[in-house]
Amino acid sequence: MRKIYFFTTLVFLAQYCFGQNDNDVDPSNYTSFEVRKRANNGTSTKVEPNTFSSVQYIQPNSQIRLIFDEKKVLAQKDNIKIRVSATLINSKGDEKPIEVLGYVSVTKTQKTKANPSDPTMFDYTIQNKEVNAVDLQNTEVDISSEKLEDGDKIKIRIDNIKSNTGFVMLFEVDDYGVKTGPSSGFAWLKTRASKDINFQASPWLGYSFYYRPNKGASFWGKLFSPTVGPEASVIQVGSTVYVGLGGQISLLANTVKFSYGNLLGYPDKGGYFTIGLNFVNSIETLSNLVKSK
Repeated sequence: MRKIYFFTTLVFLAQYCFGQNDNDVDPSNYTSFEVRKRANNGTSTKVEPNTFSSVQYIQPNSQIRLIFDEKKVLAQKDNIKIRVSATLINSKGDEKPIEVLGYVSVTKTQKTKANPSDPTMFDYTIQNKEVNAVDLQNTEVDISSEKLEDGDKIKIRIDNIKSNTGFVMLFEVDDYGVKTGPSSGFAWLKTRASKDINFQASPWLGYSFYYRPNKGASFWGKLFSPTVGPEASVIQVGSTVYVGLGGQISLLANTVKFSYGNLLGYPDKGGYFTIGLNFVNSIETLSNLVKSK
């Protein structure tokens, strides 16, 4: 009986100690990020550290706020001292430190005889402030003055120096979201109530509204992301050219286009539908699919 009690006590103490070291004081347990657009402070997305996803995608006009869970931090206040570091890595792989207000300050000094076009023309002096639990404050990663472009990455490291635990969060810039623009292609047009036009070749021009998924979206999400908008089709019957106005939708990576509309001035009810190809949007979508491989 004593052996069982002794063994149970050891297991409990081990679970308590390891649980405290590995979970309670690990910064990933009480740190999160708030991503919002600079132009709209009311819209934000909360991002939790996630070991299953190494990259989070943000739009070029984003701001990143660092959030600490005050209740969890104060519960382990004697075991927490935080150090933060942050760097900006451009699409060419050039890396430079960036400030985190209240935690990281960066002094930039231009090198002598440096080429202004050289991304390494500056020397950086970095000061990392180690902050105790009771002094932790939510803060901003200072990227407001940076002109972020597709492929740029922001690497943020949070360390608890008392427990030698920490994690790295990587944000990659990707110009995803709702997009608009002209579209065009080639289709086969058939009138609804007449046999005069039976899948006859017809060029078309339209204006598209679509959502461009980020690079982290699934292949199927990218493949079936639709494009919608108005269109104008042109078709010649004998010596007469008719213009059709309608609506179009493109599917399958914006390559296959369907539309329905009406041929202006066409006799016997000018309703029509088409099936064809969307050249403009499909080139961009297919390019994004290839790059994500």
